[in-house]
Formats: sequence, C-alpha cells, structure tokens
Amino acid sequence: MTGALERIKIYMNTYPQGKDRKELLSLSADVCIAGKKYQDALPALLELEKTTTGETQEYTWYRLGRVYLKSSLYERAIFYFEKLLSPSNGTYYTRGGYLVGVCLEYLNRVKDAIQFYQQIANSEKSDEWVEKSRERAALLTTK
Repeated sequence: MTGALERIKIYMNTYPQGKDRKELLSLSADVCIAGKKYQDALPALLELEKTTTGETQEYTWYRLGRVYLKSSLYERAIFYFEKLLSPSNGTYYTRGGYLVGVCLEYLNRVKDAIQFYQQIANSEKSDEWVEKSRERAALLTTK
C-alpha cells in the first residue's frame, strides 16, 4: 500500500494543480484508511471537504467521521456524522444516524443514542443501517 501512496504523492507533487487532484486525494485517503493509518488520511480528507459538493462531499464527511471514530475522537466523529443527517433522503442518512448513536454509546450517553437509533429506525428508509438501529434501540431499551 505504501508503494501506491508514494506514487500518488510523487504525481501530486509533480502536478500540484492537476485535473485529477480530487480523485488522487480521495484515493490516497482510502489507501491510508485501508492501512489503518487514520491520521495520515486526515489532510487529504480535510482538503476534499473544502473542495467537493453533493454526494462526494457526503462521502468525505462519512470518511472523516469514520477516521475520528476509529481514533476514539467521538465528539469530532459526531460532528461529521450529523452532517449526513440533512437532507433526510441523502445517501448516507441512515448510516450517519446509526454511527452517531454508536459514538454516543462510547460517550456513555445512552439515552441520546437511543433517540438517534429510533430516529433512523422510524425513517422511511429500509437498509442495513435501519435494521442495525432497530436492534440497538431494542437492546438498549431492555437493559
């Protein structure tokens, strides 16, 4: 993986304003995340956050949230996952809501986590994140 990352860095240093910059930033972030080098992914993701819009920006927010979650920086992760909750029909809406709940559990804010899980479980969507939210809400309310 480091070989791929080095090649990306060489290309980006040679062509700093190249037309493929955003794609290469995204790829380098993915390589770092796959290699569990979460802090190394941050510069690329933070630059992408400033330069992307729409679904690409939502994907960037999701990855930023995941990096902070994996780094045990739960409040920071929540900041990015909450961005995925608007609009409620966004691609990452249910995933973002579920992961806010996960972060809140890590912060021992179980009542708040249950509210997020229920919000996602009661949404009009139907996917694995809705199902996971239902399961977590049910488990936490029976404790």
